[in-house]
Amino acid sequence: MSQADAAWRTLRQLRSELPATACGSPKRKNTFNASLEQAEQYFRATPFVGYETRPVLLFYGLSQLGRTLAAAAARASGDSDWELSGHGIRVPGMSQAAASGRISAMPVRDQGKGSFTQLAHLLRSPTIPAGAPLKELWNSIPEARDFPLGDHPRYHPLKVEGRTDPRPSRMGDWGAPQAVFVSGIQLDAVTDVSSFAVRYPELWPDGRGWSADSVGPMGEVVIERLSGDWRRGRNELIGTIYLGRRLAFPVMPGGDRPLHPILSWWAALYSLSMLARYEPAAWNKIIDVDKSREAVPIEHLLNCAQESIPGLALEAIEQISMTDEEREKQRKEIEQSTEKKDSSPIRALREKVGSAVREIVAQRRDGKSELTGEKPA
Repeated sequence: MSQADAAWRTLRQLRSELPATACGSPKRKNTFNASLEQAEQYFRATPFVGYETRPVLLFYGLSQLGRTLAAAAARASGDSDWELSGHGIRVPGMSQAAASGRISAMPVRDQGKGSFTQLAHLLRSPTIPAGAPLKELWNSIPEARDFPLGDHPRYHPLKVEGRTDPRPSRMGDWGAPQAVFVSGIQLDAVTDVSSFAVRYPELWPDGRGWSADSVGPMGEVVIERLSGDWRRGRNELIGTIYLGRRLAFPVMPGGDRPLHPILSWWAALYSLSMLARYEPAAWNKIIDVDKSREAVPIEHLLNCAQESIPGLALEAIEQISMTDEEREKQRKEIEQSTEKKDSSPIRALREKVGSAVREIVAQRRDGKSELTGEKPA
């Protein structure tokens, strides 16, 4: 069973054991189930079409997953919140980018209303009102690390792990202290630490970054504080859970918080689907591996979308269906490293396939990149 198949099996089970938040009305419940069915059909159909049309199927599959998420959102109150309308995003420079044959610098911008903006609110995420180049959104997707879009500098998600600091210089009377270990930084490629760090305010709130003695024995950067950061009067965990891993995502240029990864995928797939639909001749040239340097990264990301997005949607449903009280309870349990189990049906269902998924992921990572699960370029 692939990672995607395991996620779809659990998502299908949710259609008879819906989150309580999706049962607020018959219309909301029906939307949750119908959108999930359509999303799965779109995703299941993608292997049977070429890259010429694949982004269209993937984007509309993700769009239907967005409707599923909105129907399950605890923050949604009333039809105006959970009933998505329009894409809510646009690519104003699409024709020029298509004509040039290079799409990395193509701007992507939300419209201030519509599905993209609505989902951002429900997912507690910022949006991109000032716009962002496609390459910035693209490279913020973990699976894109080994096949990035555009030129340097590149800001990728970084793996975050809290553990004891083994460096002898940090050993104290009470043993080794706890610290945050950040891996995935190409240290030899960072020429300006401050410019790099400012894109990760979750890790370096002061923007100063790290010093030479902050580099650990395996090339990871050590942040000498506990696994959380004291903010707004409480200890908050660093990073975002992404397919079982805790990652720190870069903010978009001029932003102060990273986009939710669902929105990064949304922006990337929407942009590619628009090119495929409205600039088909130019799109065929862009995906020509004999002539376009962007063709292989596009192929790679589209293949990863089919495998990763179902599991990401499953995680997002769990997150978005939590009330503020449940969210606070989970935060405390994680922070205290307890073994208590969440009683929600989503968590219980995920545990049924959890061991199978972990085994599959472990097999895929054998001899591959620790962060992405893909072979290095």
